[in-house]
Amino acid sequence: MDDKYVREEFDTGKNKIRQEIKSRLVPHGLYGSVIDVDTGGAEGRPTGSRIEIIVKGKKRRTIV
Repeated sequence: MDDKYVREEFDTGKNKIRQEIKSRLVPHGLYGSVIDVDTGGAEGRPTGSRIEIIVKGKKRRTIV
């Protein structure tokens, strides 16, 4: 499979996860930042991704 297509599919999945997290926080009156950061990898390819959720000054991490 084309690397560009795989990367696009992976990024789309991460964005869906970010939106789902945000949508589950809002009913509880929690608004915050949800960011994702690629981890590791040689040749510019990430080996994974980390999602950080910051709400009311507290940080939580999820590994994808």
